[in-house]
Amino acid sequence: LRKGVLEGGCWYYRSLGSREEAQEHWPELAEGPEDVGERLAQVTGWLAERDGSALLFVADKRTSIRLAREIAARAQLPPAENALRRLEALEPTQAVRCLRELAARGVAFHNADLQFDERDAIERGFAEGDLSALVCTSTLAMGVNLPARNVVVDVRRWRAGPHGGSPTLVAITRAEFENMAGRAGRLGYEERFGRAVLIADSQLRRHILAQSYLEGEFDRLQPRLGDRAPLQQICLLMGSRAAAGDAGLVGAWRRTLTAHGCGRPPEVLPADLEDAARTAASEGLLEEDQSCGWRASSLGCLCGASGLSPRSFLRLVAAARAAQGEPPSDHEAVLVAALSEEAQAIPLARVSEAQRFVSELEDISSPVDELRWE
Repeated sequence: LRKGVLEGGCWYYRSLGSREEAQEHWPELAEGPEDVGERLAQVTGWLAERDGSALLFVADKRTSIRLAREIAARAQLPPAENALRRLEALEPTQAVRCLRELAARGVAFHNADLQFDERDAIERGFAEGDLSALVCTSTLAMGVNLPARNVVVDVRRWRAGPHGGSPTLVAITRAEFENMAGRAGRLGYEERFGRAVLIADSQLRRHILAQSYLEGEFDRLQPRLGDRAPLQQICLLMGSRAAAGDAGLVGAWRRTLTAHGCGRPPEVLPADLEDAARTAASEGLLEEDQSCGWRASSLGCLCGASGLSPRSFLRLVAAARAAQGEPPSDHEAVLVAALSEEAQAIPLARVSEAQRFVSELEDISSPVDELRWE
């Protein structure tokens, strides 16, 4: 594996095995667009055209689609015939239609919005060498065994603010870069070397990137549970086996890195979590237990495993109870899902109308309970 930084038309790299430092000259890339996204697309398309498969990691789902289209317009890549056949067998959703258009140009995107069958078609196409370029979010670096000849990484990522605040654009960590770079140069998959490429627009920027991601130390592990609102922390804890077992909620919390960051974890929940636990219990998510204090109910275990905010989960529960065992129609299910906090956080093309629609629905005193399901 060779990891390095591209500045102009010269790629300065370090070999992971020998620690050799050298350069590769790519004069075709000496001049490039000023826009960061277009530059990433230019480099990825050029590598895919001339030297095998190329993965591009970007900051978010919307960018993955935009830059896949940019690569398809710039690069001359062969059509992905196998991927096209698999995609043609799937339900013609908007995502599938877009993927088919891109696959005809040898390109695809991969993000968390894709269904399992869609992701499977794309992953198999790239692993077989059918797809030449794949633009993806960081989810592909976590547990997906998908090697590539070249990996290009955008070091910017969105991070959620504390307690559900607005996300901010920050630099990825050294560990995150290693996860992404590790898609290239896989032993047994590639007889030659693989490349992990960062892009700099100046000599100073090149030195900063090299120091941060090729030479720097790994960040210390930081607890993240405490960054969430207390009720959200309780819901996440309820998703662990300990919370539903003999250890209870306190036992689940004492096993977290957040609790150990306080020194020796105390035998009781902090005051803010205890208050949140009472709120959760009032909604039937927790049960009192003489031996361990609080224990997750069956409903609480489901809440913890769902990944939803407590408000969104309880709104879905209310809708299910109002249905009295009758399955909702597609329109009714979409309406209830649209009322969730997660759905409302999705950027829409016509945000003002969407917000007005949601606000009108929320003016109803009890919007879910008053829905008629027939």
